[in-house]
Amino acid sequence: MPRDLTRTKPELAETESSGLDEFKSRERVTKEVSDRAIQPGWSSDVRPKTPATKIARFKVPDDGEEVLIKFLDDMPFAPIFQHWLMVEGQRRAYTCLGDGCPLCARGDKAKSSDWFNVVVLGETPELQVWYATGDPAGAIKEKAEGKRTSPINKDGLYFAVSKRKAANGFNTYTVETVKEDELEGDWGVKSLTPTQISEFNGVKYDSTLVKVLTSVELGDLARKHLSDE
Repeated sequence: MPRDLTRTKPELAETESSGLDEFKSRERVTKEVSDRAIQPGWSSDVRPKTPATKIARFKVPDDGEEVLIKFLDDMPFAPIFQHWLMVEGQRRAYTCLGDGCPLCARGDKAKSSDWFNVVVLGETPELQVWYATGDPAGAIKEKAEGKRTSPINKDGLYFAVSKRKAANGFNTYTVETVKEDELEGDWGVKSLTPTQISEFNGVKYDSTLVKVLTSVELGDLARKHLSDE
């Protein structure tokens, strides 16, 4: 009999409050998301663009419900920091430029975001992007550096992901390993075939998915939406 996917699991301790649901700050460092060296070509071809089709975003369900996933890469394809601003009544994310970022200069603190290609298992496996904030990213990194779970995208290795709201009001995440031979008997789902994994790898996302505004554009946003204090 497949296991109940809403079972309770040991939770990762959350040690820092963020003020935003699912978001936790960690030490700010400047990270490159792609090769920024200038190459011959047209600017309209090389500047990151918002994809024409909507990206399927992976969201961890509430209340401990577990979701089975497989990582396609051994690390995030885009390790970035983002500023979150209220623009036209909506909270929107803007990629931090690091040194010289106008939003940082106005005192707005960027929050980490590690982006992963994951395949969500089920009757019809689906490629999604996990925009992992500080707490889940820390749990994933722990697995990625573990002796038995590294690399996280190795053959036959899957993960059960869940979250619960802790006593302090913030979410804590669990990222638990699941072996391939446990999937059908314990979870009632089939593992991915080599052909499926190859097909997903052929269409997975890379750092060109990240939209990066210019310093001038971010400066305009800073003046409009951040105080001088």
